[in-house]
Amino acid sequence: TTSLLQYHVIAGQSLTAAQVISLSNGNLIKVTMANGDSAFVKASSAGVFINGIQVTQPNLTGTNGIVHGVGRVLFPPAGNIVQTAQSITGGPAGFDSLVKAVVRVSTGATGADNILDVLSNVNALTVFAPTNQAFADLFANSSFPFRQINDIDVPTLRAVLRHHVFTARAFSNDLANGNLAM
Repeated sequence: TTSLLQYHVIAGQSLTAAQVISLSNGNLIKVTMANGDSAFVKASSAGVFINGIQVTQPNLTGTNGIVHGVGRVLFPPAGNIVQTAQSITGGPAGFDSLVKAVVRVSTGATGADNILDVLSNVNALTVFAPTNQAFADLFANSSFPFRQINDIDVPTLRAVLRHHVFTARAFSNDLANGNLAM
């Protein structure tokens, strides 16, 4: 619980909302939290955000710093993208099917073709991760020619998976129609 609480404190600095706006200029600012993990702050016309969560009560000043109220608890990162997907398993909202597809296209692959390695080791990626339900719906569609992941040839599956990866960190509040190139 100490690490979780420290993840809510920016180490060694007090940032007002105006300072975040000035520093950010619409871009993500990487900040180090008191527990040593990174978080990302951004200001836009929609407001000030930390890890994509909007600051709802900015600039509550105390004698020893500044408090910004947020609507959710911030959780430190629990692992890389692959580890995160592997931790959410079972049921329609799980990512078991996605993990299976990534492992399949990566087996024996090298370089950029080894999507498992890329998603495990490259920084600043955003993945639009189809859930188990999304795969089930796809395979249930009679106009789709395949019934399971193993029926799809590896080059096609790899191309589809790459289309779900954006090479920058983008939180949901960063998204607008047409502003990301896959």
